[in-house]
Amino acid sequence: MNYASSCGIELQVNQDGSVSVAADTSVGTYDGADDTLVGIVNNSTVPVAAVTVTGPGSGLAGFDGDGLCAYAGCSYGPTGYEGPGTSLVTSPTLPDSAEADFTPALQPGATAYFSLEGPLQYAQLTARTGPLKGNTVQHTLIYVHGINEESTGITTTDFKSMFDRVTNKKYVGFVYYEDLAPASPVLGIPDCRDGLPADVLTKAASAQGMPISISDATGTPNCDGSSDIGINAIKLDEQIQKEYHDSGNQPVILVGYSMGGSIIRGMLAYSQTVNDHVAETMIDSVSFIHGVQQGSYLANIGQVAACSFCGFFPVPPLSSGIVGISDLIHLPLNRPASQELQEGSAWFRWVNSHSSHLPPIPFFNTYGDLRIVAPICPVFGLYGCFNYGDNTSLGDDVVLRGTDEPTDTSAEGGQKFLNGPRGAQNWEFVQLHRYTWDPLYPPSESIALGQAMFDAPEQHLNVRFDMGQTLVNDCQTNASISADDELVLLLNGRANGTPYNCKP
Repeated sequence: MNYASSCGIELQVNQDGSVSVAADTSVGTYDGADDTLVGIVNNSTVPVAAVTVTGPGSGLAGFDGDGLCAYAGCSYGPTGYEGPGTSLVTSPTLPDSAEADFTPALQPGATAYFSLEGPLQYAQLTARTGPLKGNTVQHTLIYVHGINEESTGITTTDFKSMFDRVTNKKYVGFVYYEDLAPASPVLGIPDCRDGLPADVLTKAASAQGMPISISDATGTPNCDGSSDIGINAIKLDEQIQKEYHDSGNQPVILVGYSMGGSIIRGMLAYSQTVNDHVAETMIDSVSFIHGVQQGSYLANIGQVAACSFCGFFPVPPLSSGIVGISDLIHLPLNRPASQELQEGSAWFRWVNSHSSHLPPIPFFNTYGDLRIVAPICPVFGLYGCFNYGDNTSLGDDVVLRGTDEPTDTSAEGGQKFLNGPRGAQNWEFVQLHRYTWDPLYPPSESIALGQAMFDAPEQHLNVRFDMGQTLVNDCQTNASISADDELVLLLNGRANGTPYNCKP
């Protein structure tokens, strides 16, 4: 362009999320004086929404009206320095830094270009993904709660205190259609009878037959947090669009617990099916906490007696806890969500059959794994004992482990999830707790063990308040760390443009 045959500066987003800067001193400034064309290529596996370029003493943000469009006769943005699909953000207090935003987000393998002030081939430049430090534009973190809970997350979980430790974000609690939270104009919570997406049945039908409860969409609402998962998936899709545009096109960070994970998975499948570009361009990352990925045996409580996961053992500790769990959850078996959460339901068959090409965004999954270890001691222990049954896993006591594969619909349900092989921003964490159970225990000890498992911090209901009491292996160092500290590291990395990269 004009005096420049190509870009004088090339930014390369690497696999680990870092950004390399390469200068070509053989390429002059495009205006023959003091402005440089900058190109970028995304060599990572995730979309990039923004990069920030810094050059101490360069004054690269001092735009003076002679951007690339002054010579190319284009009009890509208000400063004239923008390229196609880019916008530039500067701050009067940071004259040596500029933020380039990409709309839509720069996909893996994609390229873009823009211009900056100064002959930057000779400057000491650095670059990173994310916005300017001190930029008031924040990512929105949307928390999607579980069944029979409410959107504020104050009384039914302690996750809000964990999210409060994440900086540079705006927190939003997703409000279900028929949410349990009381209406509050101050908190922006509508009456539970409001908020049904317009033309929701037509939208569901357009998504290759997305299952949806017609009676739930047209009948008398029940404010119990157990409404149709598909309705809430479409509602979440529309809220993400709003938050994305309201924040100046900052991709949204999603966190889902229990049925919230099912809603997020449904939203991803819906978005990609109707091709509205929400999944691949408006979402920064997804974190699941004990998300129901493939269904829960407890939602199909009538079949618990015939559960095949009990394996070799009848497992009295399990049966002693079933009644207590079902009493606590208060599953309304005639409500849409309870039916859809059953393992092998039409909902999970639809979602997982539409998950073969999930968007290349960061995914982090945390699941619970309560295991029973039964010692076998031949001839009264004269020949020692060995452990049998370490693979007898009860999952988190409400949802079994299942499989990692997003397209699987396990006959017994599951909470595991991994979008392909582990990577810098794609990881799965297990909260493991082993219990020893001897079949020769007297009934009272078996019942006590069942109570101990029911009270475990890794248990599905307890993790809402006891996340900090559970341990996982840090994805960088493999050292033990509390599960809430690990998630805060990951979320802070996403919110501040400094990814906490895992090491496979």
